[in-house]
Amino acid sequence: MFGPWKGEELVGALEVLEIPETYMLQSDSGSQHRSYGKSFISILRGMILAKTPVALRLERTHGKTRVLLLTWARNQEDLQRFLDSLSSNLVAHLPKFKLKRHELFQGFSSHPNIQGINACLVGEPEITEEKDDSPKPMDVVGECIQNLSNAILQVFVTPTKTNRGKVRGLERAYERAMEQSQQVVSAASMFSPDIQQSTTRVSASASRDAERLSRQIKRMSSRYLGKVSVVATCWHQDKRVAETEARRLLSVLMSSVTPADKEEDLRVEIKKKAKDFEKALAGRPIGKETILVPEEIVNYFTLPRVDMGIKVSRREDFSTAGIDLTKLENNENVPQPSISPAPMSDWKPRTATRWSPAEDDTIWRFPLEKLLLLGYAIRNNAPQKQEPYGLVPRILGSHVGIYGNTGYGKTTTAVTLIAQAYRNNVIPIILTPGNVDDWRVLRDLYDEFRIFTAGNPDVAPLRYNMWNVPDGVPIGKYIDRMVDVHTAALPTDGVISMHFDDVFNTMYENCGWSRMGNVRGRPILLSDLYEAVHEVADTHLKYGDEMRRDFHGALDARLRSILRNDILVDMFNTPSGLTIPELLSHPTIIETRDLSPEDRALLTGALTVGISEYLIANPRKTVSHLLVIEEAHHFLKRPRMAGGYAEPTSQQKATENITEMLRTQRGTGLGLMLIDQLPSSLPLDIVKLPSSVIIHTLTDVEERTLVGRQALCNDAQIEHIGGMGIGEIVARVQTQTVPSNVQVVPLDYVLTQPLPKRPWTDAMIRSAMRPVFEGNPHLDESHPLSGELRGALKGISAPARMELRPEAQLVSLSSRQETDISEIVNTPAFVDAYLDRVGLASQGDPAAVARLLTVVAGKFCSDGVQVVPFAERLLLHAAGMLQEPRETAVLGGILLAIRGTSV
Repeated sequence: MFGPWKGEELVGALEVLEIPETYMLQSDSGSQHRSYGKSFISILRGMILAKTPVALRLERTHGKTRVLLLTWARNQEDLQRFLDSLSSNLVAHLPKFKLKRHELFQGFSSHPNIQGINACLVGEPEITEEKDDSPKPMDVVGECIQNLSNAILQVFVTPTKTNRGKVRGLERAYERAMEQSQQVVSAASMFSPDIQQSTTRVSASASRDAERLSRQIKRMSSRYLGKVSVVATCWHQDKRVAETEARRLLSVLMSSVTPADKEEDLRVEIKKKAKDFEKALAGRPIGKETILVPEEIVNYFTLPRVDMGIKVSRREDFSTAGIDLTKLENNENVPQPSISPAPMSDWKPRTATRWSPAEDDTIWRFPLEKLLLLGYAIRNNAPQKQEPYGLVPRILGSHVGIYGNTGYGKTTTAVTLIAQAYRNNVIPIILTPGNVDDWRVLRDLYDEFRIFTAGNPDVAPLRYNMWNVPDGVPIGKYIDRMVDVHTAALPTDGVISMHFDDVFNTMYENCGWSRMGNVRGRPILLSDLYEAVHEVADTHLKYGDEMRRDFHGALDARLRSILRNDILVDMFNTPSGLTIPELLSHPTIIETRDLSPEDRALLTGALTVGISEYLIANPRKTVSHLLVIEEAHHFLKRPRMAGGYAEPTSQQKATENITEMLRTQRGTGLGLMLIDQLPSSLPLDIVKLPSSVIIHTLTDVEERTLVGRQALCNDAQIEHIGGMGIGEIVARVQTQTVPSNVQVVPLDYVLTQPLPKRPWTDAMIRSAMRPVFEGNPHLDESHPLSGELRGALKGISAPARMELRPEAQLVSLSSRQETDISEIVNTPAFVDAYLDRVGLASQGDPAAVARLLTVVAGKFCSDGVQVVPFAERLLLHAAGMLQEPRETAVLGGILLAIRGTSV
């Protein structure tokens, strides 16, 4: 409908994009929030003192409302100066508002088929008290304008100065009016002619004139004066409709404004000239002007406190202190960086191919390499470009936690930090279950980044022997850590985890390894694990035959979850593969998205233990490596106490051991970066571990309270975390005692040119990694299981069973002294009922299968035998013989449900 308007006067604008919630709220007394009570009076005074014209514009078009503050000038230089003055005043008096600057506001131009009308409000309003409970004029206007199709309300204020001659003239008129208002007349008394009697005659009209002149004298004597015009502009195909709507808008405004002169009401003047209509559309002042002081102007010059479709934000105060650049390590005598970004016109366009600058330093925008730039501190909704916020490499050694909901920029923040960390010779090892495209972009920046696709051997297979003890690590300590990893990743009860310890020690001893003297043996393969399990089951279990078979079934089920998983066999069954020292020699991304949650947890735990223990045994003086674990709760889970047990579970103990290992990393040269959207799912000690906390939006109260307290946020700041925008964070680094609100910058921002805009496909990764595998054949070495072992895994290998024959049918309820659990599990009726209910357990409902096992245990267990332990043994046998459930997490859930079930 409208196009850009071009005229003699140039108009600039600041558009209101976000209004803080505190502005919309009222105090208990009904008045406005104390931060904004007299803000607009102060803004008007500031603009008048600066001799800067200003206008408030409420604009309703195409079903959308915009609020703008305008200023105008005859040339570009003056317009820039006026815009700067307006911006400074708004930032100072309207804290937390988000404004967008329009260097040249073009407004609209009229259309031949459109009829426009300007309605001008003329008159002097009365100064109102702040505590007045009556509706505020601009609040009712804000409600009214929402119901109009095409309307603009503008309040133009042009600074003016006092005319001393006019003031003196008003004073003389006031004196005359006062003389006329009260005249003393003397006359002889009616009863005593010799006595003079005086009477005072009062002129009501003269008194009113004196009162009016007094107001004018007071107004014109003020140093803050503005010529004000209030204009409502409406348009329609029918001019009568446009005039009706313009009058309606001003009548609503007039209904809430009390005239200063009780005998002279406010009035509306209609202007129908097309020239005036075009000026109003363009934001140029029109209409009859009235000289007023700010206390009177504020009746019109205030933002409505009603919902107009403009975003309302909840913002709290944070420290805006940036990093002290003079204290950065190894940066003495280095000049301050130029933080202002280059204009977009200077940036080279994205290309389809990767670039390779001649010198590494040429790719970085800022000279201070020791500053890992996070972004800029936010104040009044605007990033402070002269206050860079970030951290130095040594802080990484005290660990970093990055938290936030999906889609709010956690990975972007991490990628930017990691790229800069590697610039400082900190080698990252990144374990990511998703968002592979976000991480693969690092290959565009650094050719030496390696990417392995764990669980997808067709792209860049990861082959890693988790049993191989890294050089310098005590063998006994490493075995204990591997027991912790398997216990934490694969839920078990305490007895089963105790047998893990026996199995692993037996496996290492059979392969020539010894705790005593740290004797190293031959490489361990999965066949060695199989043999160790059966050796422990056959010779180490000191139970009766029935109990021995139960534990054998449990161990056998855990073993099969690995040996019958072709992905794990391909990844772990290697005599060499990727070693920990080699992993730490190159920046590496290990993608785990193709692994199941249990397998992902197992791999993450094995790598975390290997890296941590290696650097504990071989520490570095400075931070040299950064282990990045994305969605860390998959591995480091907060144990949930169930079944009423007061004692900590084996999983909890294992997690505590791993947490303690990570806590001792400080001073070894390893930094840890945890990235998670569910911090409450992590063990509390893990959440407390990072000294630097970076928080993106967290909408869940529990989640943001947990990490907000870790960042030393107060209650209001924690509430703020729930409503932040994309790329906005609350952060506290180790060197600060208070949190800051920061706008994060993307990786492209810290580079001299943007990276190629292209996805890294699997085919591209395969091609990029091919030279790595060709130059290091051991990285691609993997041994399949032997045919004999595969055959053995198809059956059930268990110790000799006692020859006890229970009734064949599940429905038989006869009681015996001893029962062969294997016979129960082989019963067709049991098999059908069990498999039907296991499917529900896999979907998160283990109660049905737990009730089945408890009922069956109650009917078949001997007198004096407890039902719950018998049901647990029944489950372990069924899982081993029927191969369901395959996921150990589901198995653990059923065990917990059994313990919570009463018959």
